[in-house]
Amino acid sequence: MGRVTKSVITTGAVVGAVAFAQTPEFTQQYVQRIGGAVDELTRVVEDFDRDAAGSNLERRQALGRMTTADSELVRSRGRSMSRTIARYERLKAQQSIVRDSVPLLRPIMLAQELDMNLLRATWDDFRPAIPVTQDGIIWLGGGVLFGWLTGLVFTRPLKRRKKTPVEEGANA
Repeated sequence: MGRVTKSVITTGAVVGAVAFAQTPEFTQQYVQRIGGAVDELTRVVEDFDRDAAGSNLERRQALGRMTTADSELVRSRGRSMSRTIARYERLKAQQSIVRDSVPLLRPIMLAQELDMNLLRATWDDFRPAIPVTQDGIIWLGGGVLFGWLTGLVFTRPLKRRKKTPVEEGANA
C-alpha cells in the first residue's frame, strides 16, 4: 500500500470512529429531550382530561364537541389539542421502546420514529462526548471499521494494477 492510500484509509477510520462514537451520546441527549417533552405533555393532557371530566365527558367526547363547536376558536383549539395528544402518545411509545431496548440498539430503535422537532433541537444543542460506555466503545469500533472500509473503497482506483505475466511478455 502506498503512502496516500494508507493516509486516506487511516483518515477514513479516524473520521468514522469519531462520528460513530458520538451516536450513543446523541441518542442519550435525544432521549433526555423525549423525557422532558413527555413530562410536559403529560401535564397538558392530564389538565385537558380533568377539564373534560369536570364536564362529565371523556377525552374523545370532549374533542368531538370541540371540533364541531360553533366557535372557530373552539374548533381550532380542539384540532390543536388532538395533535398535542397524538404527539404525546407517539413520544410516550417511543420512550417505552427506548427504555426496553438494549443500549447498543437504542440509536437504531430511535431512528424508526424520530420526532423532527426534537431531532433539530437536540442537534442544535449537541455537544460531542468521549464514549466510555460499552455501547459507545462498540459504536466507535463500528466507526473505525466503516471508515476503514470506506477508505479502501475510495483508494481502490489509486492502486496500481499489477501486470500479469502474459501482459509483461506482450510488452517485451
